Amino acid sequence: MKATITHISNILKSQRLDVGYFKDNLSGNNFVSLSKYVDVKGGKRIPKGKSFSFEDTDYLYLRLSDITDFEHIDYSALKRIDKNVFDILERYEISNNQVVFSIAGTIGRVFVVKDIPEGKRVILTENCAKLLPKDDFVLPEYISLLLNCDFVQKQIEQNRIQTTIPKIGLDRIAKLKVPEIPSLNIQQKIVSLYQDAQTIRHSKIQEARLLLDSIDDYLLEVFHISRKLIHGELPLVQRLSSIIGGRYDPQQFHSERVKMIEQIKKGNWRRLKDVVTNVKTITSSISQGDIYIGMENIDGETGEYISSDEKTSISSAAQFKEGDILFPKLRPYLNKVYRAQFSGCCSTEFHVFEA
Repeated sequence: MKATITHISNILKSQRLDVGYFKDNLSGNNFVSLSKYVDVKGGKRIPKGKSFSFEDTDYLYLRLSDITDFEHIDYSALKRIDKNVFDILERYEISNNQVVFSIAGTIGRVFVVKDIPEGKRVILTENCAKLLPKDDFVLPEYISLLLNCDFVQKQIEQNRIQTTIPKIGLDRIAKLKVPEIPSLNIQQKIVSLYQDAQTIRHSKIQEARLLLDSIDDYLLEVFHISRKLIHGELPLVQRLSSIIGGRYDPQQFHSERVKMIEQIKKGNWRRLKDVVTNVKTITSSISQGDIYIGMENIDGETGEYISSDEKTSISSAAQFKEGDILFPKLRPYLNKVYRAQFSGCCSTEFHVFEA
């Protein structure tokens, strides 16, 4: 059994008794508090007696509920506020390249603000905090990447306030333990590697989506179902006389195969039985010099004979002569149909037709 040990002073300081809070404690590592590198500032709610503007203004209010994609925020979907409300909340404004940290509800979502429209100004909700680097040697993208790591996210989980809506205080964010931040050059390399990996990831996701979308076309082709039927462009009504003795599923009436059969009926076509005679004669007297044709000796692509040196013990076979047509009884879709260029014997799996 593993034991988790902590000092009584840590319990008094944190006001926590649950083992999960102290498990895998990072105090033994050479980590420092996040406050060494950033200042943690809170957002602000709309003052009492004030409300959002129903008119289009240049002043936006960022709420967590308005964010569906933390990587690409749709600023056009944000609530508007008027100039008077903005003036009251101006100190809580966020700008491009600042780090935002969600502190209520879904806590610990960390992202860098990007692409605020030109001329627009954005106020941050009270459910978020902004992290401001203390000097120019700390990249916001590196801070965001660092805080999204599992070992920091676990600290965030451990430090949340146990209320109806999960929260984390600004002071606890400041005390999160992180490794010493490396030089600016190394930060830039790490951020660049991460961004390249994300680009590849998004590309692969897009490829997967396109592949998944294409499966519809594949299945429709396999089942001979017209896309027009799927989109409601073809009628699903047929006369009773057209389905008696046959199929009555809607796809049958719009499949390419049925259309082909209808064209055959309208044309000057004849049945196979009217143009050939089955002349197959079974024999068991096969001489050593007779050429024998099995299914494996016909090329399904070209219909040509493929010779083989392999000798097979044969008890019976069908005789054919030059000019006869060998037509397979089984699996005709393999297209192993052959017009004989010589006389010989063939497998009893063939019909032998004479024109």
